[in-house]
Amino acid sequence: MADLLNCEPQESEILAKRDKLGLENLTKTCFNGANLESILLDNGFLPEQILPW
Repeated sequence: MADLLNCEPQESEILAKRDKLGLENLTKTCFNGANLESILLDNGFLPEQILPW
């Protein structure tokens, strides 16, 4: 994860970088790192806890 985020391999550094990126940019970084072009998500379970997009 530290390699992907270009930070030191310490939990505090990884968490700080994740917080700085935010959910959308962190997701893009992870998808790009995994060479994903698309993903199918079923958000029907616990609909009251769906993230806003």
